[in-house]
Amino acid sequence: PALRARPPSRPPPRRAAMSEFKKLHALLGETAERVDDAEHLLATARLEQLAQAAPVIRRDLAHLEERLNGAFRARALEKDPDKKIYGANMAQRILDACAELDALLERWAKSGPALQAAEAAAARMACEKAAATEAVAAAAERERLAREAKEAAARAAARAAEASQPAAPARTAAVAD
Repeated sequence: PALRARPPSRPPPRRAAMSEFKKLHALLGETAERVDDAEHLLATARLEQLAQAAPVIRRDLAHLEERLNGAFRARALEKDPDKKIYGANMAQRILDACAELDALLERWAKSGPALQAAEAAAARMACEKAAATEAVAAAAERERLAREAKEAAARAAARAAEASQPAAPARTAAVAD
């Protein structure tokens, strides 16, 4: 019997990649949680943590605003049937996400002055902490130098005391005749 050619092997089916809208919608949810956390940090005066979280939130909000309120909203609001990309349900989902983003941006903007004050306070605290650490290091260095000077003085005094003692008579071997 003749060998049959094996059919070409097919690659395993790939999972569909997450669409950009799904990624943006997930990022919107995460960013909303971060804004909630930031408001809590602001209320509890945990300024250092707030100062670390704020740049990430700003970056994410800027990205979301650019993509959702920019390209996605424009495509969802397209009226020309020949240029429409999204169906009615998807267009509504996009507009709902844009509304969520607008509300989130408004919340973030309201916390702006308090956030700026908190970031300034956190920066001052960081400077004070650095100055305190530097002061402790300087004090330790002064202590080390004083200790080394004291040890050097003790060694010099010991050498001086040793030098001032009369020399022991040299022993000479008696030669017996």
